[in-house]
Amino acid sequence: MDTKKDVKIGQNSGLKLFGVVAGIIILGVMIKQFISVNISGNTKTDFSLTNNLTEKEFKEKAISVEYGDLLRTPQNYTGKILSVKCEVFQKGKSFLMVQSKAFSDTLNYFGDNIYVDYDGDNIIDGDIIHIYGEFEELLTYETALHIQQTVPRMRAKYIEMIKRR
Repeated sequence: MDTKKDVKIGQNSGLKLFGVVAGIIILGVMIKQFISVNISGNTKTDFSLTNNLTEKEFKEKAISVEYGDLLRTPQNYTGKILSVKCEVFQKGKSFLMVQSKAFSDTLNYFGDNIYVDYDGDNIIDGDIIHIYGEFEELLTYETALHIQQTVPRMRAKYIEMIKRR
């Protein structure tokens, strides 16, 4: 009889192990798909103030800003033209989520996420791009893991491909 109990315990342990492994796999999938953006309000920047600028003039007006400064004092940058070199890690229907170590010239893109309003089809996940656009606001969204995340939001006007995936 003790042998049968040992077998049952072994079978239950196997089921528990299977449950743990399945949970880890599900968590991994959730992390891979970790952003579910809920947006309300105006999603389009009014470029009327900069529409009279040529592409060259628009790009010349672009500034690089430290990521922390955008988070701390977004009101200082609303409507300003930004220059951001970054890597795309998620492309949605009308947006990009990109990562930039900082708004600098390094090719070390990770950590600092930016939400970019973008209407176009030539960009895919993994592309490294240079965005010129206007800073709009801070955007707070909920990840698939139900964590509130706040990131800078900008509207792309021009995008240059640095490196295709």
